[in-house]
Amino acid sequence: MSDTAVTIALEADEAAALDRYRHELGPSATRSDALSAILREWISQSSTSPADPNNAIDAIDEGLRPSELNSSNDI
Repeated sequence: MSDTAVTIALEADEAAALDRYRHELGPSATRSDALSAILREWISQSSTSPADPNNAIDAIDEGLRPSELNSSNDI
C-alpha cells in the first residue's frame, strides 16, 4: 500500500496535545508518526475498520429513490 499525504490545520491546543503524545511515542517520533498512531488506534477500536467488508468509509448513502419519497419521510 502506498502512503497518502494529508495536510491539516490544528488549533494551538490540539497541536500542543499532539506534541505531548508525540513525546510519549519516543524522542524521534514526528507529528506525522503521532497522527498515524492515533488514527491506527481509532480504526482498530471503531466500526470503520478497513478489514470490515461492510465498512462505513466505503459505503455510499445514496438516500431514497424518487419513487420512495412521500410525506411520511419528510423531516
